[in-house]
Amino acid sequence: MNLSLGEFQATAAKALRGAGYSWGMSAEGANVCRALAAMGIDPSRNLLRLLAFVDDVGIEGLRPAHDWATTSGRVCPLCIGAALSDEPPTTTLVLAAVVEPILLIPSLATLATNQRGFEMRWEGGSILVGVDGPEIWAVPPVADVTIEAAEAPERRPDRATRIDVANDTLERLNAFAHRTYAPATEASRQAGAGAGTTDND
Repeated sequence: MNLSLGEFQATAAKALRGAGYSWGMSAEGANVCRALAAMGIDPSRNLLRLLAFVDDVGIEGLRPAHDWATTSGRVCPLCIGAALSDEPPTTTLVLAAVVEPILLIPSLATLATNQRGFEMRWEGGSILVGVDGPEIWAVPPVADVTIEAAEAPERRPDRATRIDVANDTLERLNAFAHRTYAPATEASRQAGAGAGTTDND
C-alpha cells in the first residue's frame, strides 16, 4: 500500500507502543522510520522483525545498560539511538548483537555534519552515513556493529515523500497497533453512533 510519510509514521508509533515501548520511545522510533523512508529506505519489515523480537523477550530484555549489555544478549537500535542523542560517541563504539542495525541510521545522520559522517561496520560489510543517510544500505538483521567518525559522504538532495509498504507487512504492523486500542464496553457501545437498544423509527 502506498502511504504518505505521515501515515507511515503514525502506524509505526502505534505499532511500537503496542509492542511495549513507552509513548516517548514510540514517537522517537516512528521518527526513525519516517526518516529512513524519506531517505528512500523502506524500514517496514525491519521494524516488524524488531517488534516480533520485542514481543518474544520484552523490551526490558533489549534495553542496554551503561556498558551496552542487555539481559537477552541482543540490543534495541532505537534505545541505542536515543542514548547517542544524549551523548554522541567521541571514540569508536562497539555494540554486540544489535537487532536491525539499519534503524540506527537516522540517529547517526542526526549527529553528522557536512564535514563529519559515521562509518558503521559489521562482519562482511559497512556503510558510510552522512546527514542525508547512507551511501548504501544492505544491513544484516542482527550484527555486532562498530561505529566511528569518518569523512562525510557527498550530500544527496533527493528526498522521498511517500512509501510503498507490502500489504502483509502493514497488516502485521496494524495488529501491533490494535493492542493500543481500548476494548469496547457496553457503555462505549451505547455512547457510540447508531440507535443502540432504542429504535425510534
